[in-house]
Amino acid sequence: VLFAAYGGTSNVVHDTLSFALKDADRQADIFRENPTAYMLEGARLFPAVAGMNPWMVKEGVEGILGGKLKLPDGSPVAAEAGAYGFMLTSGANRDPTVFPEPAEFRPGRPEAERLLTFNNELQDVRKCADASTAGCPAAPRPCLGTWLAVRVAKAALAFFLSDYGSAATKSKGAGKTGEL
Repeated sequence: VLFAAYGGTSNVVHDTLSFALKDADRQADIFRENPTAYMLEGARLFPAVAGMNPWMVKEGVEGILGGKLKLPDGSPVAAEAGAYGFMLTSGANRDPTVFPEPAEFRPGRPEAERLLTFNNELQDVRKCADASTAGCPAAPRPCLGTWLAVRVAKAALAFFLSDYGSAATKSKGAGKTGEL
C-alpha cells in the first residue's frame, strides 16, 4: 500500500497535475467529464515507475530474435543462462501503432486500456478475478497497487483541481474532499 500511494502514484499525480495546471480551467473541465479516463491518460503519458521489469535468462540464448537483434559491432545479441536484464515497458505507451498521435493528451482514447503503466495492459489486468492477480495468465506480472493507484490518483486530482474550471463543471465534480 505504501508504494502504491507513495512513490508511483504520487509521481503520476504530480506530473499529470503539472500538465493540467498549464491550462487549469480547461483541464479541470475535461477531468470532470471522466476522471478515470483523464487519470489513465495521465498514467499513459507520465508513467509512475517507468515499467521497470527485471528478468533472468533461464537457458542460454544465441542470437536473440533469430540473430536479427545486433550489437553496434554487428554481432548478434546473446545471453548466458542466469543473466539478468531489465525492460522498460512504458515506452510502449507512446507507440504510434497503438496510440494514434501518442504525444497528445487525449482522455477517453478507445485504446486507453492498452497502456502498460501497470506492467500489463489494463484490459488484461481487468480479466483477473482478484486484486492480486497472482497466477492469472492474462496479466502475469501486474502492479499489485493498480486499483488503489487509480482511485488515489483520481481523488488527488479532484482535490487539487477543485478550485478550477467552469461553474457548470464545478457543481458536478468532486470537491476538496475528493472521492474514493
